[in-house]
Amino acid sequence: MRFKLGILVTILAGIVPNITMAEDEVEFQKELQTIEEDVNKMKKKVFSAKATLNLLRELVVQGSEAGSRVNVHQIDHLGNSYVLEKASYVLDGKPIYGRSDNFESTDLMVFEGEIGPGEHNLAVELELRGNGFGLFNYVNKYVFTVRNTISFSSQEGQNCAVRVIAESRSAFKYSFEERPNILFQTICSEMSE
Repeated sequence: MRFKLGILVTILAGIVPNITMAEDEVEFQKELQTIEEDVNKMKKKVFSAKATLNLLRELVVQGSEAGSRVNVHQIDHLGNSYVLEKASYVLDGKPIYGRSDNFESTDLMVFEGEIGPGEHNLAVELELRGNGFGLFNYVNKYVFTVRNTISFSSQEGQNCAVRVIAESRSAFKYSFEERPNILFQTICSEMSE
């Protein structure tokens, strides 16, 4: 019996420390979870503050860039050989003009608005149809897509005028399909001028 009692005491001695360790581990896990929750709350506050700062930065930057302007004119010098059917304009990656109907005017204001100072890109795509009559009426079936881009720079307080000229190049140097072309003329000057 003494032997059995000794075994029982040894077994209980081994269990009691394990119970104490298990309680310590549970308490440690609770503290760890509380710390983790506090860290997540702080992260949310930091992300919120960062988003607010980004919004304020955008407002300040846009406010300082509001002093530049651009005017884009489309001028048709194609003559009677071609009919302009579609026009698409993209300024700094954003569409600013799109039209696909009858262009009656040879001088058209395409865009007028504010831009930020710095480098800008204007991409133009025109779709033309041949315009023939009599013996040359077969050219009415020809459809041409003409593309060109230009980069220009504007500064604070400047107004930039961009003229987009759709022209027909020389019949002596270019075939009927190669004649349509887009030229650009850009002038940037102070707004007071």
